[in-house]
Formats: sequence, C-alpha cells, structure tokens
Amino acid sequence: MFGLEVDNNSLLRNIYSTIMYEYSDTVIDFKTSHNLVTKKLDVRDARDFFINSEMDEYAANDFKAGDKIAVFSVPFDWNYLSEGIRTAE
Repeated sequence: MFGLEVDNNSLLRNIYSTIMYEYSDTVIDFKTSHNLVTKKLDVRDARDFFINSEMDEYAANDFKAGDKIAVFSVPFDWNYLSEGIRTAE
C-alpha cells in the first residue's frame, strides 16, 4: 500500500504521517485508553502496530487481551511528526 501524508494544520492540532497496512487475523496484545496494539500473525517476523488516538477512556473496554479481530483497510501506523517519529519496535 502507499503511505499518505496528511497535513491539515487548520483542522488538526498535530501533523500525522499515515501508513496503511494490509493484514488480517490480528490479536489484541493489550489495551489502554490511548494505544491499541495489534500483532500481525501471518508472517514469521511478527511486528506490533500501534494506533495512537485520543479515544474516549471507555472505548478500549470492548477489547480484552487475546481477542481476535478482523481488520479491513483500517490499520494505520500513526506517527506524531510534531513530536518526532515514533515507530513500533
């Protein structure tokens, strides 16, 4: 997939770099109110992807560790460019 730069300073408080990933059969590692972490299971070298967002504090309550979820065209790696690049390692 192609990476997409989003620059809407008039609409957003931060600038985001958005990179789309195609994958499925993800599992929830853990949950917080600000980070949803999913793991790619269909490759040997599994990698964690972080979705950083200002969620409602109860939004993550729908997920629990070990939940399997289907992801279609929504997985993004959000990097806060105004605060420096953050990558999932």
